[in-house]
Amino acid sequence: MNKKICNVIFGMLVFTLIFNNIPKPIQLNFLGGPVGSKLVIYPLIAAFAYTFYCQYKYKNVFVDIKPFLKYILVFISIMLLSTIVGLFNYPYYDLVLNGPVNQIEKLPKVLAFCHAHAVDVDSKLLMQAWIIARQLKSVLMEVFWCFGGAYIIYCLIRNEKNVH
Repeated sequence: MNKKICNVIFGMLVFTLIFNNIPKPIQLNFLGGPVGSKLVIYPLIAAFAYTFYCQYKYKNVFVDIKPFLKYILVFISIMLLSTIVGLFNYPYYDLVLNGPVNQIEKLPKVLAFCHAHAVDVDSKLLMQAWIIARQLKSVLMEVFWCFGGAYIIYCLIRNEKNVH
């Protein structure tokens, strides 16, 4: 790993942490999850890309993964349980699910695509699946960016420390 590249990535990460809202056209909400609307998403992507490149080239970047996976599994379990309990306890859940399909911006396009390809889908069922899938995607993206970002930084710092 190149120490200079790691320092540039860390510098960009630290500098971009203060920018919590970036313009809509450059937001990565689909891929970014909780950090998609923040500028830090771009240095995080650079850190992931560089780390995976170094892992592919040197095969020694990812270390100590087993204890880290235990924390991830516990966190995912708690977040999924919390999401499921929240979906059942939300007082207006029936109103949201029985509301108009066009309340979700992309859902009419999905329905049109399904009907164009002769797939008969109930709009209410698709809306329920969409809402649940969005919540699950949100949990998984939060785990990926938060724990993944922390693990990548740990690997880069650990490998830099071992160089000396």
